[in-house]
Amino acid sequence: MKQILRLLPLLLLSVVACQEKELPARLEVGQAAISAESPAGSTKVEFTATRPWTARTDASWCRVIPESGNGGVDAPGILYLIYEENPGHDVRDCVVTLDSGGLSRTISLNQGHRTGILLDTDTYSVSEQAQTLEITIWKTVPVSAETAPEDSDWISIVPGTKAMDRTIFTVSVQQNTSAARDGKIRFRSASQEETVTIHQAASDIKLADPGLNDYCHWAFDEDHDGCLSIDEALMAKELSFWGWISDTKDLHFFPNIESLSCQSGMDFMDLSMLPSLKHLTVSGAIKGIDISKNDQLETLTLSMTGIPALDLDGKELLRFLRLEGNLELTRLSLSGCRSLTRLESTNSHVLEALDLRDCPDLEYLYLEYNYALGSLLMGRHDRLAEIYCRSNHLQGELDLSGCPSLRALECQSNQLSSLKLDGCTALENLHCYQNRLKSLDISSCTALFQVQATANEIDTFVAGHHPELVWLMIGQNRLSSVSIDGFPNLLTLSIEANQLTSLDITGARKLQTLYCGNNQLTSLTVKDCPELYLLDANFNRLSHADIRDNPYLRDVAVCSNRFQSFSMPGCAGVEKLVINSNLLKEIDLSGYPRLGELNCSQNNLEVLDPSPCVYLTDLYCEDNSLSSLDLTRNARCHFIRCFNNPNLRTVLLIEGHSYQIEYDQSVTTLVYQ
Repeated sequence: MKQILRLLPLLLLSVVACQEKELPARLEVGQAAISAESPAGSTKVEFTATRPWTARTDASWCRVIPESGNGGVDAPGILYLIYEENPGHDVRDCVVTLDSGGLSRTISLNQGHRTGILLDTDTYSVSEQAQTLEITIWKTVPVSAETAPEDSDWISIVPGTKAMDRTIFTVSVQQNTSAARDGKIRFRSASQEETVTIHQAASDIKLADPGLNDYCHWAFDEDHDGCLSIDEALMAKELSFWGWISDTKDLHFFPNIESLSCQSGMDFMDLSMLPSLKHLTVSGAIKGIDISKNDQLETLTLSMTGIPALDLDGKELLRFLRLEGNLELTRLSLSGCRSLTRLESTNSHVLEALDLRDCPDLEYLYLEYNYALGSLLMGRHDRLAEIYCRSNHLQGELDLSGCPSLRALECQSNQLSSLKLDGCTALENLHCYQNRLKSLDISSCTALFQVQATANEIDTFVAGHHPELVWLMIGQNRLSSVSIDGFPNLLTLSIEANQLTSLDITGARKLQTLYCGNNQLTSLTVKDCPELYLLDANFNRLSHADIRDNPYLRDVAVCSNRFQSFSMPGCAGVEKLVINSNLLKEIDLSGYPRLGELNCSQNNLEVLDPSPCVYLTDLYCEDNSLSSLDLTRNARCHFIRCFNNPNLRTVLLIEGHSYQIEYDQSVTTLVYQ
């Protein structure tokens, strides 16, 4: 009995199990088709399954919860379908499959398409060029389209073409002339707004000349994006490229350039596309240049070109013109250049004539080494202050009477025969040496500071009162007389190599140097000149000279004259005396205690006593008739030249001193004491 009681629970379980196995498999779905709107959401599905079950979907945008269960008859099963938003413009379907006890049922979920506005893409990228593009939208409601106000200057919309629920809008995009940019187009319905962004690439100018292209990208890429935009090119004001430009056609990208500096490798240079050009510098062997349309031009520099003619007529704003080494330039026309203030032309070897009469505002004129330039026509130039026209081929007369403000004139090394300076009251510096001037009239040039008129053919020199004149160089001419009465502050007077026979320089209180050698002087008076430092009267015909009371005189040269005796009372400061090649038989040196160098060679001296000259260092006394020479009191003397004195038997020197002495060893004996 007890054994039966122990087995009773097991028997009951077996009975229940046999009863469950015997339940028939049943699977029923309450709703086999479900519809949903496009927004994300969920829906509940009831079903009955007497056996364990599983559920699955065939779409990633829909999932089921739960995915499995035990089934039964006591309560219906419940599934939740969780679906995502439908972003598309088409409806879509999802099939949910239930499996249980070998049975299968399906539930169809149909989700509607999105309502309102749907974009294929919200971003379009386009090049910098002007173009059109199509934007397709899908809609279920009325839609309007507009460009963002800030972008309306470069994006415009053409009304859309409709096809069922699709509309195509044609968008016009203007050329981009600057950096990359983004524009917005807004599509609106009553309850929705969608935005399309149009990204347009930056413009990038590519110049035909590789070197110029690289330079312009470096110089004008303001936003450093690696592109040269049209706007950046339009902002460019100055282009300084010292590589060789081989093509200027692309300069039209830079119409606002005001300053251009370059080397040209072309035969012809056309700059007509630069209407704003004010400053131009070009070097290189170009043979022609078109600047006829550059009416704003203010400065022009041409260097080392092959241009044969330059026509600047009518360039009313031109202020500065520089021409350097233009070896083929034969003609330069400046008619109407009334604003020109500075003109420079150097090494234009074949330029023959220059007419400046129509350039009234000239202030500075620099014409040098234009070896064919024979004619220079000047007019009225009230502001002209400086003229430098040396080393040309100027001939005939140079008339500067219309230049009242002229301060400096350098016209040396030409072939001028006449120089007209009437009215040049401001002239301070005059250099007209090495010409063929026959006369020189500086009487109206009262402000003169220095005059250099050496090496002409001047036989008439007209001067007035010139209180500022300190330097007068008028040597190598044909003057027979000179007066310095009108030059109270003269420091230097050079009148060597003229035809003077007499000269009186008395009381010249400021005079420091006097050159009057190589004349025909038979009479010379130089006295009461307290500042006189140097006197050169070599190569004249002087047998006597009145040189006295010049206490500051240090250097005296009177060689190659006819002196038999020579003295300069009141000139005790003389340190150097050159009196060789005269007829001296004796010379008294007692009046020159500071004498350091004496050249008395090539005279007829029989006696020479240098003992008063304790500062003597150099003595030249060769080619005389000396019989003795005592230098034992001249402790500073170290150089002696005394050969060709046939009677000179002994030269007395100081024992232990070092000498450099040139003498005839066969005749003269050196004795040290």
